[in-house]
Amino acid sequence: MIIGIGVDIVEVEDFARRLERGALAKIFSAREWAYADSRPSHRAEILAARWAAREAFAKALGSGLRAEWPLDQIEVVHDDGGRPRINLGPALIGLLPPNARIACSLSHTTSHAIAFVCIERD
Repeated sequence: MIIGIGVDIVEVEDFARRLERGALAKIFSAREWAYADSRPSHRAEILAARWAAREAFAKALGSGLRAEWPLDQIEVVHDDGGRPRINLGPALIGLLPPNARIACSLSHTTSHAIAFVCIERD
């Protein structure tokens, strides 16, 4: 059963400017930074897609991002097969119903990054 779906698109150039100002530096995990830094020519696109995933996750919950949410508790990593996966920290895991699964898809070009999230359970 689908609990919710969410999608978000980010303009990479605008996002890169926000990164340069340091506005989003503490939101991303060490693993997210390491992945983006390992691909320096696509760093902004990679991080923009991860920001879009956070927004899409919030939309899938039906709430939108909330000021009280510690956004560093949402991490977007890749599984062994290269598929993106959202990990939630202990401060946010309680937002999901029992046995919920999060599916995530990311894509980006030099100008835009997009994420789609589906939350489902049996």
